[in-house]
Amino acid sequence: WATIFVLAFGNLAALDFQARCMASKTPRVAVTGCLIAGCLTFLVGIPFSYLGAITRTYYGPDTARASFETDVSHIVLFGRAFRYLVKALTL
Repeated sequence: WATIFVLAFGNLAALDFQARCMASKTPRVAVTGCLIAGCLTFLVGIPFSYLGAITRTYYGPDTARASFETDVSHIVLFGRAFRYLVKALTL
């Protein structure tokens, strides 16, 4: 899901750059707008990527705070799906 999420919003940014280029009156305005938008995108994106790295450093799987139960996610996911399926079939 993370890949789909990233690709969706990455494509959204690409569409924004394309729309900026198509709507500009001169090539110079298009280049300037895209450079400014690229710098702003970089400035917004870098703190969030550092935030993810800091979170992994302090709460990741290699830290003392990590407490994971192995192989329980399938129980939660498929257990609920199976319950809804049984409920739908018994109606």
